Amino acid sequence: MPLTMSPNRVNFDRIIRHEPTRTQTVTLRRGDAGPITPEVMPARLPGLEAQVCEIEAGEHYELEISVGYPLPPGKFSDVFRVTTGVEEVPEVLLFVSGTVAPRLSVAPEQLNFPAERTTSLDRALHLHWDDGTAPKILHMETTLPDAGVRLENRHGADVIVVTLPAGTEPIPGHHQLTFATDDPEVPSYSVPIRLGEPGQVRRSADATLTPGNRAVDSRRAMPPNSARKPIKTP
Repeated sequence: MPLTMSPNRVNFDRIIRHEPTRTQTVTLRRGDAGPITPEVMPARLPGLEAQVCEIEAGEHYELEISVGYPLPPGKFSDVFRVTTGVEEVPEVLLFVSGTVAPRLSVAPEQLNFPAERTTSLDRALHLHWDDGTAPKILHMETTLPDAGVRLENRHGADVIVVTLPAGTEPIPGHHQLTFATDDPEVPSYSVPIRLGEPGQVRRSADATLTPGNRAVDSRRAMPPNSARKPIKTP
């Protein structure tokens, strides 16, 4: 084998954008094709860097692969081209990947209400900011007629609560909750709101849907010793 590179793929998993730079090490060793003299070409994405560290000249090198700001949020992948100085294998590729956490993530991703409501119902949207520092919520509104929107603080985190009054009449159209902030990276954000069809069975917190769309008790639907737990909506 002319040379060895281990590993040939680097995965940084989930990255918080403003955390300190993270680094992983890749080892290059001479094989049976003579001494190696590695050099690394720059990656395409900003925030990805590689540095060659000589351990033993011509024999053993380490590549310090670092990732940090300003990588954009979301999944990323790139490749470093490493020239080796070996005629048989003049170049090797080092693949780098990971996921940069978004500035804001919300749960759930959609607010669901039954179409027929005998009492008013609340649905809560939980806001999670990547560095734990929440900006100011400047404005909140929903396209649902007669719905109320309020901001609460629960356990130190912002929660937007949408209240829909009792009713049985269908509410046509697509609806959403929109809020504005003073954060320049997330000036506004929208979440869809879905209303069930009239006459649709409302699921309890302990119910799940089978492939035939039949509501069953989740405790019976789960296999024995399952680690899953029913999720309760506010």
